Amino acid sequence: MRIDAVSAFETEVGYMKTNRMRFGCFLFGLLVLALLIECAGAITLNVSPGGKDGALGSLGGARDAIRKLKDKGPLKEPVRLSRRGLQSIQLLRSDP
Repeated sequence: MRIDAVSAFETEVGYMKTNRMRFGCFLFGLLVLALLIECAGAITLNVSPGGKDGALGSLGGARDAIRKLKDKGPLKEPVRLSRRGLQSIQLLRSDP
């Protein structure tokens, strides 16, 4: 009888470890999916004072770059402005 209880406990612990591993894999998959959605399908323009490291020199320069993109036709994806030290701003196709 004691052997059956120990065996049942070991089986239950095995299921718990398996479920915890599955849940961890599920969370990791959600994280990867969220990163792919965040990074995919957007044009990113980097703004840095002085235009260092290949970035645009000012927000006015970013505005001009967006206008050039719009002159070629309607935007097919959002435009994301990223400025060093600040949170990035995402502009949608409908924004002026």
